[in-house]
Amino acid sequence: MQFFKRIPLPIPPLACALMLLAALGGLPACGSTPQGPPRAEDELTRDVYQRDCARGIGSACYELGESYVDGRWGPTDDTCGFALLEQACLGHYVGACARVGEMEAEGRGTAKDVTTAAAVLQRACEDGSARACGYLDGLGRIVGARTMNHAPTARARTASAVD
Repeated sequence: MQFFKRIPLPIPPLACALMLLAALGGLPACGSTPQGPPRAEDELTRDVYQRDCARGIGSACYELGESYVDGRWGPTDDTCGFALLEQACLGHYVGACARVGEMEAEGRGTAKDVTTAAAVLQRACEDGSARACGYLDGLGRIVGARTMNHAPTARARTASAVD
């Protein structure tokens, strides 16, 4: 089953491209509804991550996506955060795949889709994400499906993994 579309990372993802245009004054940015006055260092931090994400750096898309989900450097925007985390996952950033699976299972920033969430979490677990394996176990108990059986070797590999 293929649940990831391969996108060449040198071409900026739509979400990052729109954010870069917003940073340059062209479009409204994700989370453009302010929650208090922005701090200059927070704006600078997001700008740096936006530029790096637009260049296809998966870790930058991950950090930027998380910042929109948790409000670390400004206003929250789950939809934008999800899009950035999904792009980081497409770039094989395993921690982002774990977060994408969690958000899809909860319907946070995207439509709730437990089947797709399980597939994304399965892949992230097999790729070494302890966080994904743990969430997948919990998801299996909630859904009651035993079709979500990740390999014992993946679990052993993730025993010392850090997300």
